[in-house]
Amino acid sequence: RTTDTPPDAILALTFTEAASAEMRERLAKVIGSTAWRVRIHTFHGFAETLVGRYPDEFPRIVGSTIATDAERAEILDEALLTSDVKHLRPYGDPLYYHSTCARSISTMKRENVTPEQLAERIDEEQEAFDAIPEKVHEKGKYVGKMKGEFEKLQKKLEKTADLLAVYRSYEEGLTQRRRYDFDDLILEAVRALSQNESFLRQVQESTLYVLADEHQDANRAQNALLELMSDYHERPNLFIVGDEKQAIYRFQGADLDNVHYFRQRYEDTKIITLVENYRSQQSILDSALALIEKSPDERLSRVSLIARGAHVEKPISLVIAPSPEAEAAALAEGIRVAVLEVVAPGDIAVLVRRNRDVAEVADLSLIHISEPTRLRRISYAVFCLK
Repeated sequence: RTTDTPPDAILALTFTEAASAEMRERLAKVIGSTAWRVRIHTFHGFAETLVGRYPDEFPRIVGSTIATDAERAEILDEALLTSDVKHLRPYGDPLYYHSTCARSISTMKRENVTPEQLAERIDEEQEAFDAIPEKVHEKGKYVGKMKGEFEKLQKKLEKTADLLAVYRSYEEGLTQRRRYDFDDLILEAVRALSQNESFLRQVQESTLYVLADEHQDANRAQNALLELMSDYHERPNLFIVGDEKQAIYRFQGADLDNVHYFRQRYEDTKIITLVENYRSQQSILDSALALIEKSPDERLSRVSLIARGAHVEKPISLVIAPSPEAEAAALAEGIRVAVLEVVAPGDIAVLVRRNRDVAEVADLSLIHISEPTRLRRISYAVFCLK
C-alpha cells in the first residue's frame, strides 16, 4: 500500500494449503482484492508454478505425474531386487530393507542430497577410511585381519554405497515410468535454479520481497530454494517468521540449524521478538520457560512470553509414577474421574509419544469406565503427538 511494489512481485511461502488460504484471507482484509495478486503458495505449490511457467527448465519431470504410494513402493522393490548391492538384499528376505531405503531416500531429497552428491560424499569417506593407519592386527591370533571397529566402519561405508545404487536405480525407475516424487518438486526447482543462471535471474528479478512462514518446519531443500530466490541482492528483502521451540518435525528434515541458517547467512539480520501469546495460560508459559532454561542448547530463546488470551488460570498437575503401568493406570483413573464430574468426553485429549500408546490408553480407560458409548467418544479424542 505504501510503495510502488507490484503485488505479484511479493512471494509468500508456507507449508500447508490451509495456512496459504488463511494468509490470503487475512491479507484481503487489509488490502482488499489486491491480495489475490500477491503470490502466496506452499513451497511445493511454488515449485509447481515454476514447472508450469518454465517447462523447458524441467526436462526430467515436465509432462510426468506424481507417483502414488503403491507406485513408489513397486519401483523401490524393483530397485532393491535389481541393483548390484552387497548388504541390502539378505537371502532370507530380499526386501527386508525396503522401509529403511524409502526413509533414507526421502530424507536425502529433503536434505537436498542428489545421487551425485551422495557419490561424492562416499568417495570422500572412503578416502578418509583408506588413510587410517593400523586398521589390521599386526600380531596375535588375528594377525593380518581388520580390527573390529574398522570392520564396522567399512560395512557402514559399503551399505551407504549400496544405498547409492538403490537410489540411482529408483530414480531411473521413476523417470522410465514418467513419475516423480512429491519431494522432487523442490529438489528439481533447486537444481534448475542452481544450474541455469539465466533462469535464476529471470525468477529473481520477478520477485522483490520474499516471506517464509512457519520457518521452523523448513528442511535444507526448502532453505536452498529460499536462498536462491532471495540471493539477487546482497541484503535481500527476506522476511522469515518462525519459532525454533516449535521445530518438532525432525522426521521431515526440520531442525534448529535450519531455523538459524539465515540469521548466520545475513549477519545484519533484524530480529523482531513476539512476546504475546494467545494460546496458553500464564502458568503453562512460565512452566515451559522453566524447562527451556535448563536446556544446554543455547539456540533456544529464553524470552518470557505474556499470556493475552484471557484463559482461566488452572494449576498443572504433576504425577510421579513408579512404572509405565502405574502411569497409564493413573491416567485412566483421571479420565474416569473427569467423566464422573460431567466433563464432556470430547473435551478430553491425551497426547502420547507413540501410536501404539493410544491403544494402551484406550484399553485402560475401558477397564475404568463402564459406559461404552462415552468411552468411544473419549478414544476418538486420544491423539499421537509426533
